[in-house]
Amino acid sequence: MIQRKSNIWPYLLVAPALIVVLTVVFVPVVNAITMSFRSYDLTRPSRAGFVGLKNYAVILADPLFWGALWKTIAWVGLGVGFQFVFGFALALLLNREFFGRGLARSLSLIPWVTPGVLIGLMWRWIYDGNYGVLNDVLSRLGLIHDKIPFLAQTTTAFPAVILTIVWQGIPFFALMLLAGLQGIPDELYDAADVDGASGIQRFFNVTIPSLKRTRWT
Repeated sequence: MIQRKSNIWPYLLVAPALIVVLTVVFVPVVNAITMSFRSYDLTRPSRAGFVGLKNYAVILADPLFWGALWKTIAWVGLGVGFQFVFGFALALLLNREFFGRGLARSLSLIPWVTPGVLIGLMWRWIYDGNYGVLNDVLSRLGLIHDKIPFLAQTTTAFPAVILTIVWQGIPFFALMLLAGLQGIPDELYDAADVDGASGIQRFFNVTIPSLKRTRWT
């Protein structure tokens, strides 16, 4: 029986990308973990000594660490959560038939394709406490009497940044969910209509289960 020789060409083609990933991601991660067990003096980096878990004990006893940790959890939870919710609502809207739907779909991608540096500059101008657009709009509506430095006070800085990343990330979720919505066969909705299902029942029994197959990568 002749044994079929294994083809190594697919592995050779993937090897350059794999080497780059290992160099850019894996090596720095291992280096960071190694550094966390050592004590470094920036003035004399060659005299780093092994300290075991001392660095972890110090950081776990620092209240600033726990405050930063909870802020990070809130950042991820609120940011991704609102992106998904509003992205889902936008996808449902763009999946409907209406005049100018193609243009609306194109314009909805603007926040996602805009460079991050430009987004930062734009929203900094919107939030500016002296001549920002948001302060001007709120003043004209009579909602505020004194200008608010949104990025300069603790009560408004974090919500303002969350709003910015939500605005930027909504199109990504909308695009992925819209692709999933368009892949749902119309026969499923027709069958639900025949069975007398309401709009809410169609949403939870047809739309949501069908979207579970949507791939995010």
